[in-house]
Amino acid sequence: MYGVSELRLGHLRLSQKIVVALCMLILGGCDQLSEPTPYAQIQGSTMGTYYTVQHDHCDVVRNDIERRLDSLNTALSTYQPDSEISVFNQARQGKIFHPSAALLKTLEGAKHIYQTSGGAFDPTVGPLVDLWGFGPDDATNEQPSQEALDELRSLIGFEKVLVRDDTIAKVIDGVALDLSAIAKGYAVDVLASLLKDRGCTNFMVDIGGELVLAGLNASAQAWRVGVEKPDTSNLGSIQLVLSLSGAAVATSGDYRNFRLIAGKRVDHVMDPRRLAPADNEVVAVTVVHANAMFADGFATAAMVLGVDDALKLAQEEGFAVLLMTKSGPDDPIEIHYNAAMAVLSDGLKLDKISTK
Repeated sequence: MYGVSELRLGHLRLSQKIVVALCMLILGGCDQLSEPTPYAQIQGSTMGTYYTVQHDHCDVVRNDIERRLDSLNTALSTYQPDSEISVFNQARQGKIFHPSAALLKTLEGAKHIYQTSGGAFDPTVGPLVDLWGFGPDDATNEQPSQEALDELRSLIGFEKVLVRDDTIAKVIDGVALDLSAIAKGYAVDVLASLLKDRGCTNFMVDIGGELVLAGLNASAQAWRVGVEKPDTSNLGSIQLVLSLSGAAVATSGDYRNFRLIAGKRVDHVMDPRRLAPADNEVVAVTVVHANAMFADGFATAAMVLGVDDALKLAQEEGFAVLLMTKSGPDDPIEIHYNAAMAVLSDGLKLDKISTK
């Protein structure tokens, strides 16, 4: 019998979110089919995490993929001091930049998500994440002072970055961009486009849990994506399975990265509008979209917005969304999803279900 292959996402520190473990379940259809011919698989590291590409033996090799990924890191990596985004972050107010296609495309995508989410998604939020103790420096269990938050306020807000035609500039000194919340999604889209250009019709691209799934898997079935149950006592267990083809999926959660500050649990997902951690019961979000960059960004926005506003945004923007909430540590998980998501699930295995 054809076995189950699982690709799990490790613990990643991102500026605005941590992507929940997503398992690719390449399931058999074994009762009806002889053992399938495995797809070609290419694996490696990029953007601080892993990448995996599976395809039906079309004309693409590792060097093709890694050249694309290297060029994206040169544009979007905040860890490379000479990358485009790092040079922009170091520049003074008013300096005009002519960004590469990759940087411009992600900025345009970020602007759209920022505007449609009412600022719940904001790529200038990095300093706020650091201030609350979730950045790369030593963590703190102290709540930031109001004075420190007031000083930071002038640097938060994507409207402080001008994106016009093919140029970008910052409005005031000190504003910095971190596109980590959509960069991996964009990279997945880029690799998917490469595979299509090389004649691939059946493939999966996965970068750190951001996925594009095209055609059928090696068992001639839709790709199956297992979404992890947001339970710190049972990490890796699957909450539900989605059957997908011709779609991108991203999942975000806050239950792997939190701490106690002033005696209260505080999660790493920041609400840029309030200059504070998101204050709602959402513990995980899964978004299915035609585009991985937007799936990535809208999953972050939904974590901040909460159930009602996230479902409203999904209706307006036309994507499938599923939100898991938990009122207290001992309360059952509730699930909230729209009609677009309902048709993709193989079954919702929860104690309480709230459908909208």
